[in-house]
Amino acid sequence: MNDRDGPRRRRPIVPAGTPPSVLLADDNERNLFSLREALSGLEVEIVCAASGREALREVLHRDFAVILLDARMPDLDGYETAALIRKRERSEHIPLIFLTALDKEVTHIFRGYSAGAVDYVFKPVDPFILRSKVSVFLDLYRQAEKIRQQVIHARELLKENIRTRKANEEYLERLQHLSRQLMTLQDVERRNLAHELHDEIGQCLTALNLNLQMMTNYPRPAEATHSLVADSIEIVNTLVRQVRDLSLEMHPTMLEDFGVETTLNWYFNHLRERTGLTIDCHFELGEAGLSGEQSTACYRIVQGAFTNIVRHANATRVSVVLRVNADNELLLTVADNGVGFDQQRVSRMIQQGKSFGLIAMRERTFLVGGTIQIESEKGQGTVVRLRLPLRTAAKDRVSVRV
Repeated sequence: MNDRDGPRRRRPIVPAGTPPSVLLADDNERNLFSLREALSGLEVEIVCAASGREALREVLHRDFAVILLDARMPDLDGYETAALIRKRERSEHIPLIFLTALDKEVTHIFRGYSAGAVDYVFKPVDPFILRSKVSVFLDLYRQAEKIRQQVIHARELLKENIRTRKANEEYLERLQHLSRQLMTLQDVERRNLAHELHDEIGQCLTALNLNLQMMTNYPRPAEATHSLVADSIEIVNTLVRQVRDLSLEMHPTMLEDFGVETTLNWYFNHLRERTGLTIDCHFELGEAGLSGEQSTACYRIVQGAFTNIVRHANATRVSVVLRVNADNELLLTVADNGVGFDQQRVSRMIQQGKSFGLIAMRERTFLVGGTIQIESEKGQGTVVRLRLPLRTAAKDRVSVRV
């Protein structure tokens, strides 16, 4: 009967609405009938046992809200039956009520409580008293069962939440992989298109420019023809510069050859000429070595920030600070004195997928394991802050707040 040392069996899940069970153990059939009648109408399932051993077999197969034991049963009396019930882990907390007609002496009552009884009912049984006592334990059982069902439900919810979170994490990892592939393909396409602009179209324009210049050297060209050729040369020169600038903006080869600091200086000089912006820049990179992916991400994020500044900020001055701190983190700050924007509105636009520039900045930051923070107020300008751990892998999680 003692199952404490063996494997613990899980308590079966009782369907909601199942009435509690009450076990009546008495060797007298007339007493069992009286007890059943006294408990009729309590909305319980009554199980009868004619001996202590039969009561033990019933306890093995089901749980009871309360057990009524006749103290004087042949072979295995109520006290011995109670002691065996109490030794079993699954049934040790079932309330036991002893039924007795003789043992009103203190020693017998003490023996019953020592065996695990919670109460005594003396024969002849008063139906009202019996129903009242059993009802108390039924209410306690129903409350405990309700709590148990809530715990089971909470556990199921927790398991479902864990499964959902695991599925979301796997889905996020797949999205990160696809996003990284997309960014890589975009950079490859930019590089190929930049090379094509520089090598194919640029060379054709250069050849055309040489031909036009040779035409101006012909003996005594017509004045009108000379004017058209000179104008064409100027147009070709303009196209050559535009193709070169477009090629460098799409994929600055100097990023791979000379690093992010030299590339950004070239980019800022180009912006000053094209937009008239006052750009103050300060670099403290020291001996820090950025990977190709990190250098590209840093350059593209700066490029994205300045694209927004030129298009929307109506700014006149921009400050750029790029440095490496003592924790080997790359810190980038881009601050402008423009008109600023409503952060809540822009956050909603990002969630709706409408602000592609900010989304691209966020995705690039995500893929290199950094954090990006964009702060702005109307009339107070905008500040973009990038923090990029140089020693962490690109797959690390990122927090983004806009």
